[in-house]
Formats: sequence, C-alpha cells, structure tokens
Amino acid sequence: GAAGDKAVMVPAALFSLLHAHHFVRVRRELDGETKAAMVVIATQMGFALLFGAFSGRLYVKSGSLTASIVAHALCNWWGPPPLHWSSSEVRGWRLYLSALIFALTWSGPLFCVCWIEGLQG
Repeated sequence: GAAGDKAVMVPAALFSLLHAHHFVRVRRELDGETKAAMVVIATQMGFALLFGAFSGRLYVKSGSLTASIVAHALCNWWGPPPLHWSSSEVRGWRLYLSALIFALTWSGPLFCVCWIEGLQG
C-alpha cells in the first residue's frame, strides 16, 4: 500500500542524495565543467534512486537486510560503466549519449528485476 511504498521510497531518495557528494570529484575529473558534472551526477543519483527502491523492496519482500547489503556490495564491486571518455571529449551529444548508455546498462536490468519480482508477488 501507500505506507509500504513510502517506507521504500523515502530511504531510496535519501540513498540517492547521499551520492551527490561525488559532484566535487567528477567536476575535478572534467576539468571544472560544471554542466557536464551535473549530468553525470544526476544520472548516478537516478540510478541510486532506482537501486535504493530495488534494495528496499528486496528487504520488504525477503525480510533480510543481508540480501540488500549483498546486492549493494555486488553493485559496488561491478562499479558503473565509464560515463565519460575524457574531459576534452565530454561535450554536447556525447555527454548525453554516455548518460543514456549508463542508464540503459544499469537501470534497465534493475527495472527488469523489480518487474519480475513484482510478477512473483
């Protein structure tokens, strides 16, 4: 119900916000390109929101915090695919293409897992 959804989405949103600090590092890696760093971090935070919702739902369904911790550890171990090639190449359409690739390669599988999990009850 609505209370259960709120119980999952509020921590997921906080989990997403906890990834905002990466902006400083990414901006430095992009030679001070603020707009490019914002796109990278917005994409990462979007993924973190989806993963937080998935992890919260996993906890609610399984009753196991260990399952969510293992899922997060695996996610950190795999790491994200590179979202940018080099600071001199991150401009215009390349930036948005790399963000799309990131979203498709990481958010897509998580969406599928959540959808399949939803079908199973």
